[in-house]
Amino acid sequence: MATTGVVEFFNVLDRRIDRAGIDGVSRRSCRAFTAREHLVVLVFKTVTKSSYRTLNMFVPLVLGREMHFTTPHKAARRFGPRVLTRLLVACLPSVRGRVLSLDSTGFSTDQRSGYYVWRIENGRQRRFIKVSFLVDTRTTAILGVAIHVLPRHELRDARVLIEHARGARHLTADKAYDAEWFHEQLHLLGIQAHIPLRARARKGFWRKKHAKTFQQRIYGRRAIGETTNSVVKRRWGGTMAARKVFMVRTEILLKVIVHNLTICLKRNYLILVSFYGAGRQGHEEKVRCCS
Repeated sequence: MATTGVVEFFNVLDRRIDRAGIDGVSRRSCRAFTAREHLVVLVFKTVTKSSYRTLNMFVPLVLGREMHFTTPHKAARRFGPRVLTRLLVACLPSVRGRVLSLDSTGFSTDQRSGYYVWRIENGRQRRFIKVSFLVDTRTTAILGVAIHVLPRHELRDARVLIEHARGARHLTADKAYDAEWFHEQLHLLGIQAHIPLRARARKGFWRKKHAKTFQQRIYGRRAIGETTNSVVKRRWGGTMAARKVFMVRTEILLKVIVHNLTICLKRNYLILVSFYGAGRQGHEEKVRCCS
């Protein structure tokens, strides 16, 4: 990011923190920093992909005073997924699309390569964090997140994530989400499912009904959800530095918050450009009329 982009990024973050109602000082903290300052430092750590000790050198540039390297880690433990989920909802863009994509991906749990693990640990595969994203295909914003450390089927998280899809018209997903109860739940919410049927799918009233209205053009937008998964892992890191489950969920939520903030920043930039562009065009037309 350029300097002006960084300043505008943290200005957007400051407004979203106000919208989420997160402010003041935690009762369990040393009361030297506010919750707003802790969140700014944690987001800065996610953007720069730095460790807590490296972050200690940049904090004076962000806050104007020093902070011990254990302070952001303790603040992240105090916030937890509950507070960060509130901030995630506040960081959603105001514009929503009608087509959503539901897909899952995996985050690595260590810095070792797959070949090293295969040689040292007798061919055992590395553990990974299973994360399911509900993505708005119009803005590529992530509306909902489900995080699990142990192996888990994608369909079990769909029941929770689909509650964030209210107001949408269509939902795209792969064959792993093809279940009769899931099609029925989407119908009750007024959402048209575009999910390919499994090879042995023979029964199901709602499954067959949605199969008749299946549109390949809308189903093609599922690739936007897969692209969003790749963008989050490439830009903000696909490897977890945390070891405990609680901190792993916190770290992933911070990555999603940063992703949504960049979407909000991009939309603000486009609105600003269109505003000045329209103003300049009107000025040129006025000059042309006067001449």
